[in-house]
Amino acid sequence: AGGEFRWLGVTARPHLDADGNLIGRVGSWRDAQAEVEADLKNSLLLQNMTDVILHVVDGVIVWASPSLEEQLGWTPEEAIGTASAEVSAPESLPVLERMIAETELGGVASGRIRATHKDGTLHWLAARMRPYLDASGNVNGRLTSFRIIDDEVATEEAYRLLAENASDAVFTLTPDGVHTYVSPSARDLLGYAPDEIVGLRSVDLIHPDDLPLLLEAQATVSSGNRASFRARYREAGGEFRWLGVTARPHLDADGNLIGRVGSWRDAQA
Repeated sequence: AGGEFRWLGVTARPHLDADGNLIGRVGSWRDAQAEVEADLKNSLLLQNMTDVILHVVDGVIVWASPSLEEQLGWTPEEAIGTASAEVSAPESLPVLERMIAETELGGVASGRIRATHKDGTLHWLAARMRPYLDASGNVNGRLTSFRIIDDEVATEEAYRLLAENASDAVFTLTPDGVHTYVSPSARDLLGYAPDEIVGLRSVDLIHPDDLPLLLEAQATVSSGNRASFRARYREAGGEFRWLGVTARPHLDADGNLIGRVGSWRDAQA
């Protein structure tokens, strides 16, 4: 009435007389403004998102987001009908099989895989996979999202090489203090093989009297700051040795704390 236009959902059917002759139409209008605005928003989101989304059914890509072309060079039209495994490097197939198995149990799986760009180059991807449910709640394939992480993997590899060739021991921890990686030089400092420390908590190694120092450092790192302290850590033989400890937060792309990275150095002398 005010001169503006509004989206409506329209349904119509024929109106027949007793002899079956068409004498008009009967229909209905319903408000569809919110639906159209949501569709437009989703369309703009898909057009501008950098992560790629694939809908895969029985191993075949049936839909791909436009960002696929920017990430791997393939247009969505070129990808549709292609087996998803065809673009994965052979060494990534066990990871894909593991992710598929996890989604078959109804969960969400994640992993790193290598995929082939249209130009033939290989790239590292951070991928997430989950079951795709249709409007009736039935599983109809899987949704896989991914982004290229070549720079991230290269940085981690450089960091690993540095850690494995440094005299200080380098370690990584989960947010709750469980060791997930320890460099080989830990053997020289404490006498443990790296895999003997992985899975242990920081509190499992530190002298009980120095536990307050560790807890204070953990709080400092959790707040986003670097922490340094000296404390006694248990050696493989049961004795304790003074180490200088430095730790800093490990953040994801959104700035969320996903762990801690640190180093030990011999401080006994």
